[in-house]
Amino acid sequence: MDPKLQKTYSLGGCVIGDDHHKGLGSKPLLALLIEFFCTFIVLLVGVTLSFDRIRSNKLGLRNGCMLTAGSVAFVVFVSTNITGHSGYAGVGLNPARCLGPALLRGGSLWNEHWIFWVGPFLACIVYGLLIHLPSNSARSEDSSIDVANDEV
Repeated sequence: MDPKLQKTYSLGGCVIGDDHHKGLGSKPLLALLIEFFCTFIVLLVGVTLSFDRIRSNKLGLRNGCMLTAGSVAFVVFVSTNITGHSGYAGVGLNPARCLGPALLRGGSLWNEHWIFWVGPFLACIVYGLLIHLPSNSARSEDSSIDVANDEV
């Protein structure tokens, strides 16, 4: 592949900014917040729909998959287009997706690489704390898994 194309479009990698485009490179806190909230949204929609039998039965398999895929598409759209920073490749959502290209290509992919690890990690911690808070809601008898109370 043409190295110029790789550098221009950061193919396959997670970048905050590079030498030519500042992107969010000068604003690591903003990039961390974007990574956190986008990962949290995907967790909230995807995991909650997938593991809560009541919600997944009401929606059905097709609608549940569409909502989960839609949440991923939404956060990628928001992170790449709405932020409007050239040189920013959007959310990583998965640190392994960012680590592989950084190991193979290196260079600007290591700029502020920690953000693609800390953001999802913090989102998982907050989601885990939120989902395990005590709930006073009544539990349906036809549910064999209750995510909020961690009962089977």
